[in-house]
Amino acid sequence: MRSIIRVIGAVQGVGYRPFILRKATEYGIKGYVKNLGASVEILAIGEDADVLSFVEVLKTDAPVGAIVLDVRVDEITDTSDIYPSFRENSPESEYFSIINSSEIQFNDLPIFLPDIGICDDCMSEMLDPSDRRYRYPLISCASCGPRISILNKLPYDRDTTTMDKFKMCPKCDVEYRSGRRTHAQTISCHDCGPQMILDFYSDITDHTDNESKGKAVLQHIEFDDAVITATELLRNDNVIGLKGISGYQLVSKPVGTVALKLRQLKGRENKPFAVMFSDICSIKEYCHVSEKEEELLKSSARPIVLLEKKKDFDYEVCKDSRYIGAFLPSSGIHRLLTDAVGPLIV
Repeated sequence: MRSIIRVIGAVQGVGYRPFILRKATEYGIKGYVKNLGASVEILAIGEDADVLSFVEVLKTDAPVGAIVLDVRVDEITDTSDIYPSFRENSPESEYFSIINSSEIQFNDLPIFLPDIGICDDCMSEMLDPSDRRYRYPLISCASCGPRISILNKLPYDRDTTTMDKFKMCPKCDVEYRSGRRTHAQTISCHDCGPQMILDFYSDITDHTDNESKGKAVLQHIEFDDAVITATELLRNDNVIGLKGISGYQLVSKPVGTVALKLRQLKGRENKPFAVMFSDICSIKEYCHVSEKEEELLKSSARPIVLLEKKKDFDYEVCKDSRYIGAFLPSSGIHRLLTDAVGPLIV
């Protein structure tokens, strides 16, 4: 049986093609999968029962973050018109493969995936001193990380995102071809990916030249030193601007004097500030959390959830509200900062 299958929905940027590769191999299917922009196209060649079972799985199963709206199946008799370089009885026809994307077809409305909060696996790797991505603040994989904010055009491939500027190192290149980062377009590490940079002005207070005393000097720090210095600035009651996924955030400790400074900077007189916590246990120190609220907090959208207070921050943080707008880190840099400083207004 030979079938062309089109899966329509949010199937870009969630590791959908590697998912198809694994399922096809499991069912003994030969052929290929490729991106079409608003969908993926699958050529499935195999025994009738295997292909039909494979199609049913596509209707009911998908990787985290994917949204399948429709699965369309057409039986064919000849594969040469579908993918000219694919020939049955050729070496490549003996297995299932991921092939290059085709020219985009917009017969169906494309669904743009939102940026996805850091997954548990990436968080574990970033916090593991033995992992090569230990303390890499922009860690991501096929199941998490920036999506629409880095997309230049469809289909969602490395060279159609802003990640095209970063050439993969040999280790990332190997991981891109197999494992849980297969075809993860945001794959990167300390050696080859985007890095944190900290620019700030510091006063000269210990210079022997009296004319230099009190003058502000621009400091430029990179890599993990930037993260470490940023934590020191936060601990010393400064407000920092954090350029993250999709834009900038102002970050500070949730203490009265700093929160008041932040209110003056933003012109925000009374509205409560949302507070980011490093993990769910930290949230439970300050808030009552139901099972449903915990589920929401941990979801990939990383929403701000209004929770009843157990204990409060200084008045300037939440004002008269009986709730704390609490949320969890959506990226590695957030977790590194909250681990080092504690809860933060973000």
